[in-house]
Amino acid sequence: VSLQVFTQQFMMKVAILLALFGASQAMIYCPKNFCDNVKCASVTAENCDGRIKEKGSVCGCCDSCMTQIGHKEDCTRLMLLGPPPQAECSENLSCDFNTKLCSTRCEMQLSRHNNLKNPLLGLEAPRCEDNGEFSPLQYRGSQAVCHTKDGVELEHMVNRWETDGVNCQCA
Repeated sequence: VSLQVFTQQFMMKVAILLALFGASQAMIYCPKNFCDNVKCASVTAENCDGRIKEKGSVCGCCDSCMTQIGHKEDCTRLMLLGPPPQAECSENLSCDFNTKLCSTRCEMQLSRHNNLKNPLLGLEAPRCEDNGEFSPLQYRGSQAVCHTKDGVELEHMVNRWETDGVNCQCA
């Protein structure tokens, strides 16, 4: 067996073991009245460097402190199964499973587009600004369409070849 085949088989076994471990951690049983016997630590704005999540602990007995993961920061720890997470992507961000980074909606759509095996003919990738917001001018086939920074399509539509100088400021 070649080294490449051996490595692939080994990595597959490791992935299966990790999945089984994660699944076993996710199946925590919480008996009725379990929380009656749990003493919760006090979680306050002073001792929490993040967001307080009500009933965010195992079995939902106690409040927990959720560390905030910033834009384009690693979010792989959110992908693991097991006890409730103690971190989350900051507001208006989500963990992109392709890039493993906390990303905006535009960045996630771009990532999904870039990972398509056989994209539809003419399917345009979204255009994102450096800060992750949607670029004002997006393309759809032969048309150019103005969008808000959140990706909401506006009524202003022009032919793609007539976009020279269009900046969507008036839309």
